[in-house]
Amino acid sequence: MIQYEKQAFDDFVKNHPKAGGLWRTPFPYLENLDHVFGVDRANGIASELPEDSINNLEEIVNLANDNSDDDGLPQPPAAKKIKKEKTPKSAEKKKSPQILDLTSNQMATEFTGFMKGISSHLETIANAMSSTQNREIEVVEQKKRLLSEINSLPCMTKAEAIRVACLFTSNPSQMDVFFSSPNDDWKKEVVFDLIHRNDP
Repeated sequence: MIQYEKQAFDDFVKNHPKAGGLWRTPFPYLENLDHVFGVDRANGIASELPEDSINNLEEIVNLANDNSDDDGLPQPPAAKKIKKEKTPKSAEKKKSPQILDLTSNQMATEFTGFMKGISSHLETIANAMSSTQNREIEVVEQKKRLLSEINSLPCMTKAEAIRVACLFTSNPSQMDVFFSSPNDDWKKEVVFDLIHRNDP
């Protein structure tokens, strides 16, 4: 049985409320947890204990070390050490700024090219957004004029005008056809076509 202070258990239950009923609950397989968790699902045999796996690992490492000497493979010759010429510290300092200048110049050149590419893409995006914004402004202006334009047509009741205005606002392409019509007769035909197409 696991034994610990009641206060420690109460602190644990504060964070894990479902564990509240486990105080003084016997657990018969506590010493043999491999009966509960240790069965390997692939072959049904109890899996090895951590101590066994460490021992097996040590044996494998020892066998690998013993066999490594008897490989019989030719070993490459040891590399000769090349003596490094001593250079004055001032010469080393002179070399590093040249390298840094070269890389910073390359970075500046590449960055400039990169920024030119981004600039053209941003210009395209700005043009697209500008045209979209202009189109939205045009649609808003058309919606403001829509009801007065429909009311100015002959033979339109107020109820029909409101219904047509609702149909036009839900279908902006039809509203474009209405506003691009050359005269009132054409506009009237567009309105009546829209009404008859959407009759229940």
